[in-house]
Amino acid sequence: MKEFVIFLLFGGVAFVLLAEVFRQVQRQQRLNMLKRTLVVTSTSDTSVELPKTFSGRAQFFFRQVGMWLDGRGIISQKTLDTIKVGVGPHAYYSFLGAKLSLFVLGCVLYIICYLLFHQPLYPIVFPIFGLIGPDMAMSRWRKKYIENVQMGMADALDLLVICVEVGMPAEVAIGRVAHEMKNLNPAVSKELNMTVNDFQVIPDRIEVFRLLSRRTGLPIMKQISSVLIQSYELGTPLGEAFRTLAEESKKETMLRFQEKVAQIPALMTVPMIVFILPVLFIALLAPGVLKALAIYS
Repeated sequence: MKEFVIFLLFGGVAFVLLAEVFRQVQRQQRLNMLKRTLVVTSTSDTSVELPKTFSGRAQFFFRQVGMWLDGRGIISQKTLDTIKVGVGPHAYYSFLGAKLSLFVLGCVLYIICYLLFHQPLYPIVFPIFGLIGPDMAMSRWRKKYIENVQMGMADALDLLVICVEVGMPAEVAIGRVAHEMKNLNPAVSKELNMTVNDFQVIPDRIEVFRLLSRRTGLPIMKQISSVLIQSYELGTPLGEAFRTLAEESKKETMLRFQEKVAQIPALMTVPMIVFILPVLFIALLAPGVLKALAIYS
């Protein structure tokens, strides 16, 4: 009886979610097609074109599902703000869509495995993986993104010092540095570009500077935000403050490198024990062992 109840539960959830997802995706595709036919003079948006490759179509499907899920208000705002750090809108919607779609696929696989093998416990790993798999991938991506931002802010601050000292306003300087950092550190360029986009849509400059610090939560970003807010409210010069932050950021970067170098002996212990010491023992003991065998033979 318990197995039958579990089977009905997963089957019902999978069927309802799958039907609703397909209905909303088809509706969104019809709306996109209608927008493209009505807005003839606007530039074409390639994000609504159906890709030709399988991976592109999968991302397109996940993105459409994520847009529907985001509009439903199912996920809390705090969770959404955490997810959005370090990802663009396409990746953000793809993550939401992948999470829901993989969970539905896991439920379907659970039903198939239950019908074929009559095992209600082991196949439950499929829906569980569908729920936690995208979170693990997004967490790793976000951590890597924040590390790249932290490593590249020293160079970005040096460029900000140059831009500010030649007389550029803060908005123009941030945009210029974002352009120059595009090839050097794409993560920093992306973060600064988001700030430039916030300048265009948010009239309150102080709120834009606060968003700059809240997106990643890094200490260096909080210090930059404080300097920008202080300069905007009190009119204090930015050049000297940015130069001081650049020096501190370089020192912190050097300390992180020194910590990694100090960890090398500990990391080399296991390879040394496994690969080097056995060879050393063989080289030292083999002659004596061979002599002893020759004498006693």
